[in-house]
Amino acid sequence: MKNKKIGFVAALVVSAIFSILVFGSSIMNIINGDNHKNNQTTDGYNVLFINDFIDETLKEDGDLIEQASILIPKSYEYYSHSRGYGSIRTEYSKALTEKLANNLVNRYKRQAKNALTGRYSREIELYFKEGVFFDSLLTSGLTREDLYNLEGKEIKEAMRATNNIINERSIVEDIENLWKLDEVYFLNYEKTEIVIRNGKEVFYLEGLDFSDDEIIKIVKDKLNLS
Repeated sequence: MKNKKIGFVAALVVSAIFSILVFGSSIMNIINGDNHKNNQTTDGYNVLFINDFIDETLKEDGDLIEQASILIPKSYEYYSHSRGYGSIRTEYSKALTEKLANNLVNRYKRQAKNALTGRYSREIELYFKEGVFFDSLLTSGLTREDLYNLEGKEIKEAMRATNNIINERSIVEDIENLWKLDEVYFLNYEKTEIVIRNGKEVFYLEGLDFSDDEIIKIVKDKLNLS
């Protein structure tokens, strides 16, 4: 019994040490990220600024937060925003291996799928219940004909089919190879969200038309993706 108790305590100690190793880095980086957020220090960070994409110079603010872990030792996000323009979001991660980076890309795709479902579910439900079509659904890639063709089905089945259409038209690979990088997926129909993998590096970007040739050129230059 004494040996069992000693073994149990030892297991707890090992578990605690492992937890510190895995999560301690993340916690400390989040704390450090708050400091970066206050100081607005962006030197050495691969992030986008609003003034990178416009001719005039706007008053621009930004929020930088770091958060990393053992498997992804370098990770941060930056929000560049201005009243005269809007906002641009950059999330950067560098994983230990390309496989881990690929897993991160897949996680962004799953998050995009869940976000799309939540964003349009209310309007879709109202259409099948009351026949009301909202023009906001057009930004998902849906048409009136798409929904009309699903009328008569049980509501849950119709909504599931509608969400599948949205996902197929919104979360799409860069099949035209516009970016010429390892992995690139647009995450909404308007192509204003994108996830990019270049080797072990993964970028999530939001706020621009990432299918536009000129924007692609600027982004690749600013993020050292050439």
